[in-house]
Amino acid sequence: MKKACYVKGLYLELNFDDIDGQCGDSLIEPSQKHVDEIKQFAANIIKARGICYMNIMIHCHAGVSRSTAAGIILLTEFNHTFEKAEEEIQKIRPQSNPNEKLLSLANPNHVWR
Repeated sequence: MKKACYVKGLYLELNFDDIDGQCGDSLIEPSQKHVDEIKQFAANIIKARGICYMNIMIHCHAGVSRSTAAGIILLTEFNHTFEKAEEEIQKIRPQSNPNEKLLSLANPNHVWR
């Protein structure tokens, strides 16, 4: 059995709407700032724990788009390629449909499914 751990203070809350393009005034579009915050969160985990087995809870309203995109970005920071990260998330969450706007900000050269 692997020992669970909790790293005090490692918590990230992002607020943006599940949209892939231009939006009205009342919606928050995914931005580079969100991607940078996800990557910084991963760096903070690595600094605190190293690259090791760790459960990370990621959630959004439906668990299909925003959270799966964030999971892919996190996995790439833990030395996964974007392709491998996408495969891993698909295994965990088969109904995933990662937010393409967030992913394209993280890796503009990758063609997403």
